[in-house]
Amino acid sequence: MLVVGVDFGTSNMRIAQWDSESGLTPRPLNIGLGEGSTMPAVVAFQRQAGGAVATLVGEDADGLDDGPNTVVVRNIKRWALAGDGYVQWHLESRKTPIPSWWNPQTRCVEVWGDELPVREVMRLILAEAFQRAK
Repeated sequence: MLVVGVDFGTSNMRIAQWDSESGLTPRPLNIGLGEGSTMPAVVAFQRQAGGAVATLVGEDADGLDDGPNTVVVRNIKRWALAGDGYVQWHLESRKTPIPSWWNPQTRCVEVWGDELPVREVMRLILAEAFQRAK
């Protein structure tokens, strides 16, 4: 049986596969650009002419900065768990500023007035990673 494991980290993610019948150790899949086995867990939204919004994931998003026409969502896992007492304490003790895209009341990502649930942002990252998996 083929088993796939996903490590969705705060900053990066990795996918590995393991054939339970082979007895070999799990093998990381290349999901990074080039030969890398990790991909940044980052999504960027860019407002285009005419109002369309482009979505970039991974390294393409990680290299961008927030601006009037760009929203870069980093550390989505951390903010998704911000309701947990320990995570909230950790964020407060480090005086971590709330990102402009995070709405703590709705616990959603806000992009130019639209709300995206955390699961949708994470789905974008996972979809890109599985598309790249080889």
